[in-house]
Amino acid sequence: VTSYNITNNNTDNNNNNVIQSLLQDGHEFGNHLQKDIMGYYNTLSKKEFRTELRNANSHLLNSMIPKKEDTTTTTTTSNNTIKWFRAPNGRMTKTMREVIKEESMIHVLGDCYCDDWAFSENDDTHPESNDSYKFVAPLMFRQVSSSCGGSIVIFHMPEYGFRQTCYTALKEFLEIIQTKKLQCIS
Repeated sequence: VTSYNITNNNTDNNNNNVIQSLLQDGHEFGNHLQKDIMGYYNTLSKKEFRTELRNANSHLLNSMIPKKEDTTTTTTTSNNTIKWFRAPNGRMTKTMREVIKEESMIHVLGDCYCDDWAFSENDDTHPESNDSYKFVAPLMFRQVSSSCGGSIVIFHMPEYGFRQTCYTALKEFLEIIQTKKLQCIS
C-alpha cells in the first residue's frame, strides 16, 4: 500500500482511471495542493491558504468518485476526507501548520529524497536509454532506515515525456527493496 501526495494538475480526467485503479488496490492519496510551486503558498494568509487547501481537497475527492460510465468501481476515503498533506517543496509555514491542524490533516515529509526529478533525460521517448536511475535507486535505498521503524521515500510522479526516468528509478528501487527483504507499506 502506498500513499500518493499529488497535485491537482495530476488529477485531470486523463488520470481518473489510474486514480480509481490505485484506490481499488488499497492505496491512498494526500493533498499536495494545486501545483508544486515555490514562493506562493508560503506567502498566503491563513484565510487564503485554507481556501487553497479546501479547494485542492475538494478537487482530489472529486477525482476519486467513479465516473457514471464506470459502475464497477467503488471508492471511499474515511469520512470523505483527505488525511495527508505534503507542503509544496517541503516548505511548511506556521500558517500552514495551524490550518492543517484545524482541518484535522497530518503533514508528512520524507526522509529519503534525492531530486529524482532533476536528472536530465536524454531521450524522453526512450527513458530506458537514460541510466540516471542507476544512480537514483541505490542512493535512495542507502537513505532507507529500518532502525526507526521505516522511512518515507519521495519519488516524483513520472509522465510521458516528462520525468520518465522517475518511473525507471522507482522500479529499480522497488527491486532493491524486494531483494533486501524489506517492504513498502502506507
